[in-house]
Amino acid sequence: MAKENSYSKTEWILYIIILPFIFTIILAFLILQFIGYNIADKVTGYFKQIPVVKNAVSSTKDANSGTQSSEVRQLEKQMNELNLQVSELQKLRDSLLKSQEQKDALISQLRNQIFTLQKQLDDKKAEEDKQKADAALYEDMSPGKAAAILEAMPNEQARNILNHLSTDAKAAILEKMDPKKVLQLVSQ
Repeated sequence: MAKENSYSKTEWILYIIILPFIFTIILAFLILQFIGYNIADKVTGYFKQIPVVKNAVSSTKDANSGTQSSEVRQLEKQMNELNLQVSELQKLRDSLLKSQEQKDALISQLRNQIFTLQKQLDDKKAEEDKQKADAALYEDMSPGKAAAILEAMPNEQARNILNHLSTDAKAAILEKMDPKKVLQLVSQ
């Protein structure tokens, strides 16, 4: 027959009761720490209620609190410096954004001016082209007929057409026009 191992009562209590209990406590501690529950502070609080343990816990905590308070002061100083830097950077960012908005407005205004000037230039060029085409038409006419038509026109329009004629055509047309009208066209 197989010999059965028999455990003594203390071994049985150790294996069946104490070890599973310790395992359960450790597992519960880890789970609670993982989900964010601070067990160490709670346990320290419970130990502080016990008179003999209270002195031992306080002395170790006082030794640690001296170094921790200097670290806390140093961290607070760093935090204040960083907050000042953040506020300065925010002011700089705000001023840069304001400057960018002003420049954008100026760019928009300049684009509108460019558009207006381009339109005026295009209109003037179209008028110039029309006057050149009209001048070419009057150059092809006989000087007598061109002179009669130009005499009937307003002085400004007649002057613009004459300015676009070749010198020979201009001389031939002016020769056929009324001298008073020629004087008006040439004098202005």
